[in-house]
Amino acid sequence: MSRVPVYEIDWLEARWRFDHEARDQGLIQHALAFLAQSDDPHIIDLGSGYGANFRHLHPEIPYPHRWSFVERDERLLAQSLQQIKIELALQATNIQVEGKHHSLLDPAWMDILNPGDLVTANAVIDILPESEAITIFQKILERGCAFLATINYLDMAVFPAHPLDEKVIGWYHQHMRQVQSGGGSMGNSWEQSLVRLRNNPQIQFLQAPSIWEIQPGDQAIQSHLLGFMEEAIGEMGHSLEDSEAFQLWLTHRIGALEAGKLSMRVFHQDFLALPS
Repeated sequence: MSRVPVYEIDWLEARWRFDHEARDQGLIQHALAFLAQSDDPHIIDLGSGYGANFRHLHPEIPYPHRWSFVERDERLLAQSLQQIKIELALQATNIQVEGKHHSLLDPAWMDILNPGDLVTANAVIDILPESEAITIFQKILERGCAFLATINYLDMAVFPAHPLDEKVIGWYHQHMRQVQSGGGSMGNSWEQSLVRLRNNPQIQFLQAPSIWEIQPGDQAIQSHLLGFMEEAIGEMGHSLEDSEAFQLWLTHRIGALEAGKLSMRVFHQDFLALPS
C-alpha cells in the first residue's frame, strides 16, 4: 500500500499565507456557485491538514453548510477540529463540522459523497500515486460532485540564479516521484497524468495558475523548502561529485537566506472539475 507524507503544523502554518494569496478566486467562485445549488451544502475536504481550505473558504459562504474533514493523521485531525470549533463558537455561525479519520487511499471515505457536494483538496493531488489519484477523481465525478483541487505543484525558481539550479531542482522533482513506499507519487507530472480526464467531454475542467511569490523577508518558508530539498536529495544516493555539487548549491542558498537576499517563485496550478 502506498503511503502519503505526514506534515507538521509549523510547515502548514508557514505556507498558509502563500496558499491563501495564490489561490485562484475565479475557480473558487465557480465552485461555490455549484455548491449553492444544493439543498444540503456539504464540503468534503481531502487531506484537510490544519484546516487551510476551511479557513480560506468558509468566510465566502453566507449560508448554513457542513464540512467533513478527511485526514489520515489522527493527531492533526483532532488538533484542527478543536481549533475550528473554537473559531466557530466565537463567530456564532451555523456551520457543522466533523472529522473522518481515513487515508485517501482507503475508499471508505467515499461513502459520504452525495450529488451536489463539493470536494476540495489543497496541495494533495501531487503527492498521490497516479492510479489512486485517477480513481479518486473518477469516483468524485461519478457521484455528481464537483472537485476543487488547489496548489498542485509544477515547478520552482530560486533567485538570484545559480548555475546548479536546473540540476538541483531536477533532482528534487525526481525524488518527488519516488517518495512513496508502494509506488511513486505524481509529483510535478500530475498534469500529464490527468490529461485524459481533463479531455473528457462529460466533464467541465477549468484551470488557473497559483504561484507563491516568496520574498527575501520570508525566511521561515524558505528555510522549510531548503530543508525539504536537503532531506530529499540526501536520500537519493548520488555520486560523491553530485553530492558535493549539491552541498555547494545549498551552502550558497543558505548564505543568501541568512543575508536576506533569497527569493523564490513556486509554480502551481489550481483546477476545478464539474460533473456534466
